[in-house]
Amino acid sequence: MSAFGGDAGGSDNPFDVPFEVQATSELQAGVQLPLAGRGRRLVGSLIDTFLGLVAVIPGFILMGFGIFSAAAAGAGGIPMAPDAVQSGPAEEFGVEGTELSPFDGMEVPGSDVGGEPGLTGTPGGIGGPGGAAVPPMLIGSVLGGFALIGLSVLVIFGLQIYLLVTRSQTVGKILTRTLIVDYRTGQRAGAVSCVLLRFFVHGVITAIPNIGGLYGLVDALFIFRQDRRCLHDLIASTAVVELPRN
Repeated sequence: MSAFGGDAGGSDNPFDVPFEVQATSELQAGVQLPLAGRGRRLVGSLIDTFLGLVAVIPGFILMGFGIFSAAAAGAGGIPMAPDAVQSGPAEEFGVEGTELSPFDGMEVPGSDVGGEPGLTGTPGGIGGPGGAAVPPMLIGSVLGGFALIGLSVLVIFGLQIYLLVTRSQTVGKILTRTLIVDYRTGQRAGAVSCVLLRFFVHGVITAIPNIGGLYGLVDALFIFRQDRRCLHDLIASTAVVELPRN
């Protein structure tokens, strides 16, 4: 029994290391490599984001080309002669007792009212060639652009997932020489931690309306913790370390 009312080294010893500090030291003992710097992690994240953006650019270019070409060709226009849109008392036109319709002189295919010609679309108007009908070139470019964007996203996601499973790294982490490790053991993190928890769970939470934005902000601010672990690191029980240069 010590003078402090407890056995030496017991729970009442005022010189004992607090349990929280001791537990943290035991966990950090598994991480043998130095923790990745905040700037290095930011650069790696920006590289991965930029890679995703670059991948979808060709699809947007293809869609934009089709839309621009359709606009330049005047697709969707409804040209009408200036005189055909005027109406009013016939006296203004020298004819008495009648009014002129803005559609006088125009015919509609297959439409006869009272045995007299009715309204029709003229070339360039509604239903005519090059009128309101969407040109095939525009449809093809939009569908092709969407298909190209989808293919690009699948390729980038597939590449990143492959690297996470086989190397515990993304393209950004390879270029910045950082590695995802298990926080308790210091060993390279497995597929469950890297892909399921850090990638998919983190992505699903981020995509939740309103909550996702707040989560993303808090997740980024957690990098300023002493152990430099963001929320997705805590979820997956991982840390990011710097690899030594050969």
